[in-house]
Amino acid sequence: MRSLLIAAAFLAGACAKQPASQAAPQPATHASAPKPAPAPETKRIRKAQVAGSWYPGEKDQLAAYIDQLLADTKPPKLDGKVMALISPHAGYRFSGKAAATGYALLRGQDIRRVVVLAISHHFPLRGASIPDVTHFETPLGLIPLDGAAVARLRRSSLVSAVAQAETEEHSLEMQLPLLQRVLPSFTLVPILIGQMRDADYAELAAALAEIVDKQTLVVASSDFTHRGDNYGYEVPAGKGTIQERLARVDDGSVAQILKLDRRSLLDHADKTGTTICGLHPIALLLDLLARFSGVRGQVVNRYTSGDVMNDWSSTVTYVDVAFTGKWPEASKVEAARAGGEEMFPLSEEERATLLKLARASLEASVRKGSFDPAVRKTVPMVPSLERKAGAFVTLKCKLGDDGRCFGRGEDLRGCIGTIEPTDSIYETVAMRAASAALEDTRFPHTVSVAELPFVTIEISVLTPPVPIKGPEEIVIGKHGIILGVGWNRATFLPQVAPEQGWDRETTLRHLASKAGLPADAWKKAEYKVYEAIVFGEDEHR
Repeated sequence: MRSLLIAAAFLAGACAKQPASQAAPQPATHASAPKPAPAPETKRIRKAQVAGSWYPGEKDQLAAYIDQLLADTKPPKLDGKVMALISPHAGYRFSGKAAATGYALLRGQDIRRVVVLAISHHFPLRGASIPDVTHFETPLGLIPLDGAAVARLRRSSLVSAVAQAETEEHSLEMQLPLLQRVLPSFTLVPILIGQMRDADYAELAAALAEIVDKQTLVVASSDFTHRGDNYGYEVPAGKGTIQERLARVDDGSVAQILKLDRRSLLDHADKTGTTICGLHPIALLLDLLARFSGVRGQVVNRYTSGDVMNDWSSTVTYVDVAFTGKWPEASKVEAARAGGEEMFPLSEEERATLLKLARASLEASVRKGSFDPAVRKTVPMVPSLERKAGAFVTLKCKLGDDGRCFGRGEDLRGCIGTIEPTDSIYETVAMRAASAALEDTRFPHTVSVAELPFVTIEISVLTPPVPIKGPEEIVIGKHGIILGVGWNRATFLPQVAPEQGWDRETTLRHLASKAGLPADAWKKAEYKVYEAIVFGEDEHR
């Protein structure tokens, strides 16, 4: 009975409530409101655009071609693990040797996530674009996107999904077959970078810093100076041959890159007019790398198309730079995903079913004004979801000053759940989706029908709580925490502390206050911990 009382007390508030946006609320209308978040669906694939022209289009021929490029390279020995690359993206017959030199350095490294910063040559992009797909395809097979990392990046107002930017674009695609031949498997975070203001670099670099970890590689895709009649640019006049003057321009760019100096690189580009096509992706990479200590860059290959073709009427410079150092051990994405996978594994199909169920329950219950049991018929129970588990359903959107949703965002709009595994996970999610919208008393209004198009859903499936000896056993980002002193109880889900940027003591002080206790009461509290499998609609779009 006691555990049931505790579970009931914890229904609301396990998620930290974030302040409402200060922007003026925009009334939702049928004309202006976006479509509701779509139900999970099948694969959406970005097909290869330049296979068969910029590189071989047949699987076996492409694999053999890249393997030969890799075999012919002689990469230098580096002191440390490769965390990032600047890699060219011309046709493989031109820049393949340079690109392969950098990628050969990755063999044997444990890399699970690759972030590629590229450009759109044909579309005037502002900010950044991540395509609304689930996979990229090359002749070598499908590459899945890292849904959790992409979802975190989409929180930035600078990140959109511009389909036109992908049309006939090669800059990102050219990196993928090389990656597929040197890495056993990986997930992809594909980002096209457009025009950026100074503050934009800082914002996007901060967002990227949240998704990198020790198993991450970041690639900035770029060729260097394009000169000659074909490109409408010539290097500044001065002493020496075309080749020598071109080398001085590229030397200046490389010098600033190796210093991780984004502003000086951009100043050099303004001064010389150098036509580095991936200038903005490189600049963003430098801002990201500069946030971490001990990063070192080294040029591992460099030449021009003039060296390849023996034709200097028009040339492109190819520079491959490898950066060594260490990303954080774990990213905020991993913290948000939390743990519990081994104790309560959920397949992608099961997660998709639970999200579909939560969406159906949310919309039906808001329209009815109470939980609508008819949703059980619209999303049939599957046997594997009859397992009992605690769960929380979190609703997020962008809030106006009146506390109502007016856009898609990360402000909290409701969070209710049950910690103890008293019901099936299916029943718990169905009920708590309705509760989060209608029963979270921290909000002055229940979720309205007009708000539904803006709300996104996140589900946290919990493992059973277990007692621990003391707070020193709590792992921030992994453990959900139950703090208790006498009859006073409070809990935070595992993702709360990383999302708020709290360390362990700060988390426990907030948790004690939430339980109605003095902030330092955490020192004499009793604790239980649990883990969670966290997933949301943004990851399954």
